[in-house]
Amino acid sequence: MKTIPPKWMAFAADLLELASDKFSNAGCNDIDVPEGWTDADAYEFGRAFEGWNSEGRGFDPDNPWVKDYAAMSFLAHLIREATTRPTDPGCRR
Repeated sequence: MKTIPPKWMAFAADLLELASDKFSNAGCNDIDVPEGWTDADAYEFGRAFEGWNSEGRGFDPDNPWVKDYAAMSFLAHLIREATTRPTDPGCRR
């Protein structure tokens, strides 16, 4: 498996935050669960997101999936955490 340099990962996180900000202003923010994911995969992602989400909408096991912009922000956070780069103060999280 090829590794991605930390600076590239930080750049990807910044781009995800930028896209998240743009997508949050769209009229519809629904996305489909990625192809190949099981219900358990979607549940795990939704549960992890809710553990991180400060808005606290509450986890709904019957509808564990999240909005597109929320998924982007969460993934950006995970990338930053994995690369130990502090969150850019210009970003939401």
